Amino acid sequence: MCIMSILYRKEIRNIIRAKIYEGSFGSVGLKGSSSSAGGVSGSDSSSSSDGSSDTGQSLSAGEGLEKLMPSTLSAAVPEISKECALYALSSFRKHYANGRIKNNKKILIVDYTIPGNKTRLWCIEIDSSGKILLRVASDVAHGSGNGAKGNAVPTTFSNTEGTHASSVGAFVSAGSYKSNAGMPKKYPGGRPYGGLSRRIKGLDPTNSRDYPRAIVIHGAWYRENGQTGRSWGCLATAAETNKKIVDFLGVGTFGYKFGGKSNAAKVDTSWA
Repeated sequence: MCIMSILYRKEIRNIIRAKIYEGSFGSVGLKGSSSSAGGVSGSDSSSSSDGSSDTGQSLSAGEGLEKLMPSTLSAAVPEISKECALYALSSFRKHYANGRIKNNKKILIVDYTIPGNKTRLWCIEIDSSGKILLRVASDVAHGSGNGAKGNAVPTTFSNTEGTHASSVGAFVSAGSYKSNAGMPKKYPGGRPYGGLSRRIKGLDPTNSRDYPRAIVIHGAWYRENGQTGRSWGCLATAAETNKKIVDFLGVGTFGYKFGGKSNAAKVDTSWA
């Protein structure tokens, strides 16, 4: 019992420390004219009142992500490259098959091979009829320790505490909590912010320390209004977009952070 208590206190200290750092020292970059701020894209898609988009692609009723082909995913969301789709879905199949993922209807994908001022995060859901729906599409921060400016493409990643760098690999969403990560107490202009964040647990050797490193999903003032500031490794977006992402994920949803084939954890891609 004593050992568990010590480990728990250490985890909490790590999370608090990381949140303070990000709240105090978020690096602000240049404004990017092409960031989507949570909107959905695609010329052939139709939007609903909640901002979701029907991509025009579908599976058979009742089918899930394990039946989704990379080519279909790329057709549904053209901004997702075929290589990114291949690795994301291959990783999902691996972790779904071994029982680490139970939800086969939702996926979050990040593609760090796209510049930081462009759309490179997508929340995708397959509904009961098989329709592939785009729930969120947004720019997202990478870490200041990745070496690239906030509006650029990071090429190096880390799974080591203290590097302030983003990691790559598969993860599963965990619990949410309120914090001041990436935020002053109020937005510029005085609008209050609740500080909603969601923890993630890394599933691959490349990001196995996401949870103890306090790599989380949170809103950030330095991603508001086209700003392209960097986090300390967290998936930081504008606050209203972050709320949509946190709500979309819930607990137990699969996510994948792609940083190019050479940086990806080993996974079988021969099935596609």
